[in-house]
Formats: sequence, C-alpha cells, structure tokens
Amino acid sequence: MKLELIRPRLFRLAIMAAHLLRRERPQLDFGRRCRFDKACSIKVGKRSVLRLGDKAALRGGCVIDLAREGSLTLADQAEIRHYAIIECGGRVSIGRRSVIGAYNWLQGSGEIDIGDDVIIGPGVRIISTSHDVSDPDLPFSRQPLISGSVRIGSNVWIGADVVILTGVRIGKNVVIGAGSLVTRDLEDGGIYVGTPARRVKEVQSNL
Repeated sequence: MKLELIRPRLFRLAIMAAHLLRRERPQLDFGRRCRFDKACSIKVGKRSVLRLGDKAALRGGCVIDLAREGSLTLADQAEIRHYAIIECGGRVSIGRRSVIGAYNWLQGSGEIDIGDDVIIGPGVRIISTSHDVSDPDLPFSRQPLISGSVRIGSNVWIGADVVILTGVRIGKNVVIGAGSLVTRDLEDGGIYVGTPARRVKEVQSNL
C-alpha cells in the first residue's frame, strides 16, 4: 500500500491517542484516498473539526492550525499546495476541486467560504477579521478582533499576490488580476484588477 494512503490513518491514530485522556476530542473525518505529503503540519484543538473529502490533498510544507473550536472542510479533490498556511479559529470551507496556492495565507478567525473549481494563485492572502481600535487606552494588539466573513463563489480565478479583506463577497465566474486589493463585493462574470479592484471586462461563462 502506498505511503500517502497509510499516512492519513496514522495521523488519525496519533491525534486520537494524544486526546485519549481528555474529555474533549477533535472530530476527524477523512475520505477515500486523501493524501498528506511529507512535512505538512497539522495542529488540532480540543473541539476542532477537520473534514477531508475523497482525494483531498495537503502538499508538503503546508500548515493547518485549528484552534479550540476551529472547523476546516476540504471537499472532494480540493488541494492545499506547498507552504500555504490556514489559521482556523472560526470556519473555513473549501469546495470541490478548488486549489489553495503555494504560500497562501488564509486568516480564518471569522468565516471563509470558497466555492467549487476555484483557482488561487501563489502568495494570496484572505483575511476574515480586523482589529478594534476604538479604545485609546489599549494597544491595538490587546483590543478585540472583529470577526467577519469572506465568501467566494464557484469558478473563480484569483491571481498571484491578491489581498482579500474581511466582509467581501466575490461572485461566480470571476477573474481577479495579480496584485489586486479586494475591499468590496465583486459581482458575477467579470474581470477585476487594481487597488482597489475594479471591473474592467466581462467574462463569458455558462457555468
């Protein structure tokens, strides 16, 4: 049997053994033929949830950090590529056949919902929270996080080094040019570029 088929089983056993004497245990659900490459790193919290669909893949060097009640779902054939980081204190959901590119950073303290067939290029950052700065007597680092959400529709191509901020909804059949900054909603069926991203062209798609 191939090592990539054995490794998910060993990972599940190791996690359950580590939590054996605790009253709270993470929920782990791995589909058929999901794959963990060498040197990927996964941390799970006491009440976290990790679900991997059939043929989901975690490539070498990627980091998954699930907080106490964090939830991460990778649907069938979804892939997290090399050295991508997903911090998940809230809920992150990645749709079927979607690809999280190399060196991506998903800050999932709020909610991030990614649809099916989404291609995310290298170096993209998706941020689902911001810091409160309303108390003049506290450093910004000690003021509370304000949780929000980022929602990305299906059949979306996000170019390299794009930054997507909290509170944004991106429609389906959308292309976002490399280096763009997304600060507001993007409607279906368009190509968007710039800082902030603006619509420059229509996309023809029957999907």
